[in-house]
Amino acid sequence: METMKSTRARALAWRYARQYLADGAGSAVEAVRRVVAVPTWPADPELAVGRRLAGPRPGVVEAGLAEGTLVRTWSFRGAVHLMATDTAPTYLVLRCAARQWELPSWRRHYGLEPGDWPALRGAVRAALAGGPRTPAALATHLARKAQFRQVAPFIDRRDATFLKPFAWQGDLVLGRGPGGQLLLCAPPSSWGEWPALEDAGRDAVRAYLDAYGPATAGHLQRWLGEGLGAGRRRIQRWIDELSTELTEVDIEGAAYLHLGRQVDALADTAAGEAGTLALLPAYDPWTSGPGTADPWLIAPERRPVATAGAHLVVRGGRACGTWKTSPGRLAVRWFPEAGEPPRGDLAREATRLATMLRTELAVEVAAC
Repeated sequence: METMKSTRARALAWRYARQYLADGAGSAVEAVRRVVAVPTWPADPELAVGRRLAGPRPGVVEAGLAEGTLVRTWSFRGAVHLMATDTAPTYLVLRCAARQWELPSWRRHYGLEPGDWPALRGAVRAALAGGPRTPAALATHLARKAQFRQVAPFIDRRDATFLKPFAWQGDLVLGRGPGGQLLLCAPPSSWGEWPALEDAGRDAVRAYLDAYGPATAGHLQRWLGEGLGAGRRRIQRWIDELSTELTEVDIEGAAYLHLGRQVDALADTAAGEAGTLALLPAYDPWTSGPGTADPWLIAPERRPVATAGAHLVVRGGRACGTWKTSPGRLAVRWFPEAGEPPRGDLAREATRLATMLRTELAVEVAAC
């Protein structure tokens, strides 16, 4: 593995551009595919995706879901995420690697053995083939069949724990009914044979570095291990198997991994290119991908505001304030250590945000 030198500012600028925060993507699916997964609750995927488009266009996420290029399902950390339909199977395959539903605790609690799952999965798929159902409706349907009667009550639970393995195995995806009601929907017709686990793992490593690089092995362990339960040894093996495709980057004395095919682009990136200010919603992929503990993105003393779900003002790739809206108002709380607030940039971002929210916003800036 070759080694090159770079700087934190250049690395963040490269990553900023790769995530379409400097220049926007041409479509919602392009933006979502690049960042891999966008949290949907309590995050706002419309704002996260909309900020990554060349121009603000409200409703792009719902349009993508309707046309089938985007899918909403349980994935990373067991939470609901938005993903590109064509790449979602890669990550769901990894989520299935631990086969959680076969653990002794699951077998005891739900009264299901591994051999019981194929018939149950088939019944769920058959039920959803006729159209979306609420969890309650699916539970009622399954309760009519004697072999599934004992698990039917677990279908309609608030925590949805029992439903998640069906999503991870591609038996269902998630929709929304009136008032945000959860709907269980048939999987996309485009989902044919899924990739093998080992192929999916290597592709997932490549995809992460393509959007969030340069990164450490620790970042990958967090993303694929803590996020998807892929297993520490597996993840390290995938990294090792890709050694000929990776380059080690020395960034201010620390070793990072980067895709070899992106080395020239990283070297050619101007450190100031991450200077574009962005108003990012809570749990945006910019921070959820590397994690809020990453000091490149958020100063350690400011981390609590991010983990608590604050919307972040990002400049130079780093959090430099928070924001929130109220009728006709955008209130920015600027971190004093970030220097003088760039009021012109904030006004331009407010205009973009106002278009997304279909309203008008007056900017108010104060230190915090």
